[in-house]
Amino acid sequence: MKPTIGLVSRHGIIPISAVQDTAGPMTRSVADAAALLSVLAGPDDNDAATAKQPAALDTDYTDGLSADGLRGARIGVLRSKFTALTATPVGVAPPERLGANRFQVELLPEERSKELLEETILAPLREGGAELIDVELWADGEIEAAGWAGGEDELGAAYRGTGGLNGTMGYEFRRDIASYLRTRRVANPALGERAFLPTTLEELRDFNLAHADEELDLFGQERWDNALESTLGEEEYAENSRLLQHCGGPGGIDKLLQENGLDALVCPTASASFPASIAGCKTHHELRATGPSFF
Repeated sequence: MKPTIGLVSRHGIIPISAVQDTAGPMTRSVADAAALLSVLAGPDDNDAATAKQPAALDTDYTDGLSADGLRGARIGVLRSKFTALTATPVGVAPPERLGANRFQVELLPEERSKELLEETILAPLREGGAELIDVELWADGEIEAAGWAGGEDELGAAYRGTGGLNGTMGYEFRRDIASYLRTRRVANPALGERAFLPTTLEELRDFNLAHADEELDLFGQERWDNALESTLGEEEYAENSRLLQHCGGPGGIDKLLQENGLDALVCPTASASFPASIAGCKTHHELRATGPSFF
């Protein structure tokens, strides 16, 4: 489960983006997730995002467990996102692809993907008493009206970058990994001169290149390269972030929930993570128990 940002401390976690990163329970059941979250949640002076929580937060999320918990719930289904997303690993690419992501996956046909998602996700929700309503996150023209003339494609490019370059995510990664590394500079006498204490993403990238046989065996570092080559400036980043958060939160998820009287939205992870991420996963939930819970 991926909790709302600020509910669980991120202290010590290697960052990708300080406005998106969050950590939560990985369990086999909802009951186990609720029990773990009750222990994990709480303020931490080492993570400013947790400051909004009451100092004496004492919430037992298992109190909300009920066999009839879905009965009467209104759940929005982002049906257009139910595409060929179900993937199965089929092996590792040949060694000549060293430096690229060498894990290969096989996508199921779109219709079979939709059948599986219906059988494993939507049917159990109906059986539990939920009412499912088909919805779309953004109506025609909404994204353009918010400032993105190219629609959802331009919105995604501002977030991920064009060809991986100049996106807000890469900007945040380069900035936040440096902040994290500054907190990790603890001398290790046992290593002596062999100690490697990087302070920047550049230094990490160079280390990987110098030890490619060990560090780049299965994964490349294209995203690192893109983040380092980005020319996105501070002002452009700030403006893009503001517009993205609006489209994801007040102009996206928040609006959809309010206008349709929904308790939750459901869609596959690969589609769900984008709008939730650009909203910061916090503007529309404040200190409620959870933000997005991906499957």
